[in-house]
Amino acid sequence: MKKRQSLWVWGAFFVFVVGCEVVDFGYFGEIGPTAWSELMADYVACGDGTEQSPVNITTADVQVDGALPVVQTNYETVDAVLINNGHTLEVEYAEGSTLTFGNKTYELVQFHFHTLSEHRVDGAPADMEAHLVHRNDAGELLVLGILIHVGAENAFLAQFWNEFSLSESTTETDIEINVTDLLPADLDYYTYSGSLTTPPCTEIVTWVVLKTPIALSREQVDFFTYRVGNNARPMQELNGRTVLSPN
Repeated sequence: MKKRQSLWVWGAFFVFVVGCEVVDFGYFGEIGPTAWSELMADYVACGDGTEQSPVNITTADVQVDGALPVVQTNYETVDAVLINNGHTLEVEYAEGSTLTFGNKTYELVQFHFHTLSEHRVDGAPADMEAHLVHRNDAGELLVLGILIHVGAENAFLAQFWNEFSLSESTTETDIEINVTDLLPADLDYYTYSGSLTTPPCTEIVTWVVLKTPIALSREQVDFFTYRVGNNARPMQELNGRTVLSPN
């Protein structure tokens, strides 16, 4: 089995210990998104940042740039390590799988899910969104976003979906997966510069949001919602940023 890797800040989960106090974030109430920047000094970008994510992608405003690169993936087959961290369901990925975007190559660290989708297209949310989180040697992130609509059962997720624990825990499995099987056939995309969608909301992310959605069954979506609930950060302002597309 290949060595697994951990990445603190790009799941959807943070717990910081300050003295004897645990500082956590959530999606509702006093620790919800409008309060994130006040929970800890390290979260200040959640309120003061100017390149925050997610955003609404207005297709009429998207600028076509034919010089944009294609998305090149080289994902390997790994054992599925499943994490329910109370904020999302996450699959930790072993080392060795990469995505190349232009002249930069990033390693896949993990993928996780949100409901409703965090990104919207022309104001409409999808039922869910998958985030494939990649990091390069410079510490920069590229997150590949996949919009998800209710439809047929997703055969890739069906291999392990029901193995996620109801409570917060990590589940080691003997189930071999390759996340290539989660991707749509068409990798055309929207791209923009943004941030993590969870605290500390650091603005170090190249977002690549695929135009073609994938499907999950209603039962698969309900399974996620029962365990996690709504974990989508509200829309953030573009603040002059441009969303680009190669087509």
